[in-house]
Amino acid sequence: MGGASSSGAATRPSCVAEPDQVTDTMRSRQQAKPERWTMTVEQFIEIVEFCGSTDQYRAIKEDKGYVSMADINREFVIPWTQGTGCSLAVLTQRDREGAELEADLMLSHAWQEDAEETLEALRECLRAQHVPLSARLWFCVFA
Repeated sequence: MGGASSSGAATRPSCVAEPDQVTDTMRSRQQAKPERWTMTVEQFIEIVEFCGSTDQYRAIKEDKGYVSMADINREFVIPWTQGTGCSLAVLTQRDREGAELEADLMLSHAWQEDAEETLEALRECLRAQHVPLSARLWFCVFA
């Protein structure tokens, strides 16, 4: 379950572990198995949509007209992962293990690219290639 702020609003997507849920298994994977720093496509979409639902995101978009992946990293990824020893992708995995965590897809981007355009490009690829939401995705901002 995502953490909640004093206003009751979630402070992170429900698919992302809280710092007190991080285990030694997760930290070990972060140190040794980069090919397993993945999340499902569905989790990627949940995270980007969660970011888009926040006041921080809306303020950045109002200020400059779009939100970049660099903005997502600075405003969301770094605060959610700080002090955990884990990437955002590893925080979505909890204690899952094995080859099922290896990437099916790798998504590339430009740091200043519009996050909404990245999400739309992914959705178009999923439709065109019939990729399931359960496919494992490696994305550098989240890995």
